[in-house]
Amino acid sequence: MKIKNTRISYLGYAMIEAGLWRVIDKSDGRNAVVGPQYKSEAELLGDFDRYYQASWAAPATSAITSTPEELIQVLRHVHSDIQKIRDGQMIAMDVEQMQRNIAHLLERNGSDTLPRVQPSKVATVDSCGFTASWMIEHDLADRWGSLNDYNLSAKPSFQVLKDDPSLLERLQAMQRDELTFVAAKDGQFGVLFEMEYMTFESDGGDFDSHGQELPTEAQRVDQLLKALPGFIEQFPTVEFCLPEPRSMCEGRAGLWGFVAEGALDSDGLDRLMNAFFDHAYPQASKAAA
Repeated sequence: MKIKNTRISYLGYAMIEAGLWRVIDKSDGRNAVVGPQYKSEAELLGDFDRYYQASWAAPATSAITSTPEELIQVLRHVHSDIQKIRDGQMIAMDVEQMQRNIAHLLERNGSDTLPRVQPSKVATVDSCGFTASWMIEHDLADRWGSLNDYNLSAKPSFQVLKDDPSLLERLQAMQRDELTFVAAKDGQFGVLFEMEYMTFESDGGDFDSHGQELPTEAQRVDQLLKALPGFIEQFPTVEFCLPEPRSMCEGRAGLWGFVAEGALDSDGLDRLMNAFFDHAYPQASKAAA
């Protein structure tokens, strides 16, 4: 029986005849067609939840995951298998091999729980205060491009980045000055521009770089929120927000701009860097002009 590779083969299914879909179980070392027949991809996918809990999938997933979201996270970490599927080198996931890969991943992490991104409370142009959330791993590599293994339990993308030097090099090439971190937001790699702003609460009786008394946190946050629309208009492919001050160094106010890989070219990254500096240090910008 000829089994054709398909765009949904990663679920363990293949079209074995025209208009006939069934699951392919390779756990015993050979292809075995099992389960009910499906006459279309839509029908098959609609019944996927039932197969998600079926015995063919359980050996690879039940020990560490119970939701589709967690399964997606597992699949993203078993990077080599996923790439083989994308390249058409595998007809269906070898369940036993996937189980071995996941076991290796867990052993490497030293835990029976996969890393999870922790939501960061932020303020956006659409939120009321710091009530929005960004699912971001904001410091996979530091401001100088070195991998940062601190708090790995909240960095599911770290191992992927560590195992892919070419990806890390591309992201490092996107970094500007000491203003950026290598990051991942919503599972997408990129760089995070971050500018800190001192406030009266964070730095007490100190003065800003122009000898002026520091604004309060509320005043500084209000200033930054008013500046966001201008940044968004100038850089529509970049995502902007204000991180919650308590998550920043010394509890300072901050401005974030996440640039996904490919969202800006080199000139665009330079312009964004200059825009951040010009906003934070307007007097220096005017003097240079």
